[in-house]
Amino acid sequence: MTGTAKATVFIDNERVIVTEYRFAPGANTGWHRHGHDYVVVPLMDGKLKLVTKDDPSPR
Repeated sequence: MTGTAKATVFIDNERVIVTEYRFAPGANTGWHRHGHDYVVVPLMDGKLKLVTKDDPSPR
């Protein structure tokens, strides 16, 4: 799956990556892995669907 969300990287170093994602309706980031700890900060109301290999049936 290729991600369709628009990503802008602000910081990328050995400790942290700070990326802003902008999602149009139905957009996604595609399948990927995280090499750092991860924090999500929603800035607007809406629904976010998270699909993982351990829970492929998101609620």
